[in-house]
Amino acid sequence: MISTITATQVYRAISPVVRKNITDLCIFRLRNQSDLDAVIEETSAIFDKATLLKFYKAATVEPYSFLYVKLTAKTPDDMFCESFSKPINVTDASSLCVSK
Repeated sequence: MISTITATQVYRAISPVVRKNITDLCIFRLRNQSDLDAVIEETSAIFDKATLLKFYKAATVEPYSFLYVKLTAKTPDDMFCESFSKPINVTDASSLCVSK
C-alpha cells in the first residue's frame, strides 16, 4: 500500500482524480472564499453546504485549529472533528457555536 500526503493552498489545483480518492482532509482557516466553496461543494454528499460551513467555522475558531474530515468514516457522527481530538456531534449541528 502506498500512502501520500498532499498539502496545497489551492484545493482545485489538485487533480480531480486525486481529489476523488482522498480519505482524510485537514482544513485550516482558509483565506479565499472560492477555496472554501470548493471544499464545501466536494464534501457535501452527506450534509448540506450550510451545515458543513457551520462545522468549518466551529472548528477553525481557535488559532491553528482545523476541521478534520474522515471521508471513510462508517457513520456521519464519526466523520468530523476539530483538530483530530474533539468530535463534532452532527446530531447537534444546529447548536454549534460559530463565533467566539
